[in-house]
Amino acid sequence: DVLEFTGNDKYYGDITLGKFYEWLYGYADTPFGKHISFGDTSAFVEGIDVQGSAAGRAYKFSELAAKYASWRNNKKGFKGRLLHYVLMDRPLPDADKPESRIFNSGGAFFMEKNVSEDSFYGVLWNCSKTEYHSHKEVNAIYISGLGEHLIRNSGYAGAGKSALGYGYDYINNFAPSGNTVTIDNQDHQAAYKYGDGIVDGFATDMGLDFATGFSGSTLPNGKHYRNFIFVHPSEETFGYFVILDEIYAQKKSTVQIYIHPNSDTIVEKAPDERYEAKISPMRYREKDTFVSIILGKSPVSVDIQKGVLAEFYNQSIVGEYLKTEYETDEEGKTDQFFLISGRDDIHGEAEYKPFEKDGCSGVLVAHGSGLFDYVVSSGSSGKCIFYDTTFSGKFLISRTGNGSLEFAFLKSGDRLSVVSENGFTISSDKKITIFIRGEEGYISSKGARINFGFANIKDVLIGGLKAEIVSKMNNEIVIDIPSGVYRFKVIRETINDDAGLHSEKVDGSISYGDYTIERNGCSCAFLE
Repeated sequence: DVLEFTGNDKYYGDITLGKFYEWLYGYADTPFGKHISFGDTSAFVEGIDVQGSAAGRAYKFSELAAKYASWRNNKKGFKGRLLHYVLMDRPLPDADKPESRIFNSGGAFFMEKNVSEDSFYGVLWNCSKTEYHSHKEVNAIYISGLGEHLIRNSGYAGAGKSALGYGYDYINNFAPSGNTVTIDNQDHQAAYKYGDGIVDGFATDMGLDFATGFSGSTLPNGKHYRNFIFVHPSEETFGYFVILDEIYAQKKSTVQIYIHPNSDTIVEKAPDERYEAKISPMRYREKDTFVSIILGKSPVSVDIQKGVLAEFYNQSIVGEYLKTEYETDEEGKTDQFFLISGRDDIHGEAEYKPFEKDGCSGVLVAHGSGLFDYVVSSGSSGKCIFYDTTFSGKFLISRTGNGSLEFAFLKSGDRLSVVSENGFTISSDKKITIFIRGEEGYISSKGARINFGFANIKDVLIGGLKAEIVSKMNNEIVIDIPSGVYRFKVIRETINDDAGLHSEKVDGSISYGDYTIERNGCSCAFLE
């Protein structure tokens, strides 16, 4: 501020600093105002000062940051200090709540729309630079919800300080002390407390967020891509997080995945399937809160181990954490996934049922309102067929209800076909990641030719603009998209009922004017 005033340097217009301030007031703390536990951070201390001059003059760097600061301040006002008088030359603007966002060089920060203190909040941490306060937390996760820290990392009790018999090296310089991955029990490389950042993803306004962090040179004996997905709650459905780990070891190996709940007690609800931890003894609220960890695939072993969750002011605890171990294939590859959710005395959670079918592993998520999610890994075959959905790719999350598809998310696939009342087929000549809800969604690719098969399809919008059509046939349009992440929308022909075209369901068949066809699981359309 002084250098800006004297004209010796410029900061207020710096785009990077503007984004930093947006992150600082929008995402660096939980929705209930406490620090997220990455690096040298104590989770059970006050969050960032929202009554200081830095918050009051955040607008100098970014108007959006000022709106986030106003949301954090929550009409508390400011203390009477001379520095405030000097730096704050306008009031805070109207508040604006942050929404899910990806910072490619730092992490993915996912939260519910219209966020409140009870909202779920999840972070995939992958900084592309490191400094003194960094821990071995490349591709680590943090999750809060229901006003509590649910899944956290090792914490901090002070520079060089041990806690409850665990040395500073365990807290600061040991990957298993956080929510990380190792190969053959080898620690992350000492010189690499940073990864390659977030290399893929999209934060949507459609109920699902996705991001991929890449380990870069962090692991001494392989590579790790961690996919982090947030399925938002709604009035009818429960929210949950999915961790999908893609691991490429240098040879056939064992892989270790660590998950640390904010708890000193983990209970085995179903062996090798589901584990639950009560948030205790360090918590903020009187109500009992629980976090569930659901394993998508059966591991070689599950160990409940102990490790410190370090804090300032003698608030450290010895927590329990899960160490799950899996084997790779002969080439050193394996994909594993987990679901994480929370509940308390007021807020319930879905029912989770792991299943296996034709070499595919999955979890059925029953919301209790006629809506079901299928979270499915294709395994070595790369293909799965279940119920009304067929896909070719690594991983799928789909939601169905009342015989129709609500949404589908396909990771690294080339075909998604749904046979239902609102069915469709999307195929690609190269691997893509796609999320679709209704007739729109997001596509991430390295460049691909995509075939959209929808009844009465007329056009496809990419980024709000009509895509150039490579070829068009009955109910199919083929387009090329360049490398990147794009929002898309399918545009259909308008059917004029006055022209005599009519449709209705009759006893398991579909009737269109004078034409009737038995469905038998097929989806049909007629166009005059």
